[in-house]
Amino acid sequence: MTTSPSSLTRQEPAPVLISVYDRREHLQRCIAALLKNPEASKTTLYIVSDGAKDENRKGIIEEIRDYICSISGFKKIETRFREKNWGMRASALDAIDWVFSKHDSMIRMEDDIVCSPHYLTYLNSALETYKADKRIFCICAHTHPHYKPPANYMHDVFLWRSFSPWGFAIWKDRWEELLDVTEEERKQLNDPAVWKAYCRNRPILSSRKNYIEGLLHNDARINLHMFLTNTYGIYPNKALSINSGMDGTGAHCGLGWTYPKQLLGNAPIQFPDHLEPSKKIHRKLYRIQYSLLNHGIGGMLRSLGFFDTFYAIFRGIFGSVPKGKYT
Repeated sequence: MTTSPSSLTRQEPAPVLISVYDRREHLQRCIAALLKNPEASKTTLYIVSDGAKDENRKGIIEEIRDYICSISGFKKIETRFREKNWGMRASALDAIDWVFSKHDSMIRMEDDIVCSPHYLTYLNSALETYKADKRIFCICAHTHPHYKPPANYMHDVFLWRSFSPWGFAIWKDRWEELLDVTEEERKQLNDPAVWKAYCRNRPILSSRKNYIEGLLHNDARINLHMFLTNTYGIYPNKALSINSGMDGTGAHCGLGWTYPKQLLGNAPIQFPDHLEPSKKIHRKLYRIQYSLLNHGIGGMLRSLGFFDTFYAIFRGIFGSVPKGKYT
């Protein structure tokens, strides 16, 4: 049975949480895209602005905060302007705790995410459809531009045991479960067989040592949790969000300066009541995600402990990356 988003009702849409630092134009594009969603006027928007790392950034951060205070079109806007710089990871974790202190689900975005007019419908409807299915850890809106569903695949969405942070929705109980087991899950990687299996699940952008010692960002923690608990993300066949931070301003973009042209899906999504993972889709996505530069050469440099030095030299030689293409 397939469910239409229009047949699903929630008492109110899930809130949207956006983190921002010093990219005003990216945030403006993010907000403009969100406002094209019909649910925006019923949605509470939370925005967290991190403090300046140095005196040079204070001016642009004040400009961004002035812009945030001018935003309209949402049901309500709540802000948290930090006086000091918390850093991306600490600021994000605190912001998520803040929203989950008031809601049982949320939609999470960075300031460089541009979404489709169907984005909020998709995420809210999926939260409602799959909230009782404990196999589903989160709902992701970004699918790699090169992905095409296998021939005769009949659904608009698919399961993947992996996480994409480029616009996603999650329930409070799933998030709290992740926090409860993070330390214990890292210890499982002391078993080489577990690490080998994890690396077959999707290409890895960090060393086993970094995972075990906890030296990794939140996305990697979530991917590890989903692998070890055999849980999945729901993905659309065509992306409903894209990352405009591939212009060189985004963090964790790896060694490669290019990303395929990103196009937004423009059709509503139908949801099957029950989905099963597909080995064919998994193999296809692994091949698409693998990069010789990032996962081959980059992986070798990480294992030797030279990645950070090499990355700094690489950026010093080639400078900023060219602006990415997105539509």
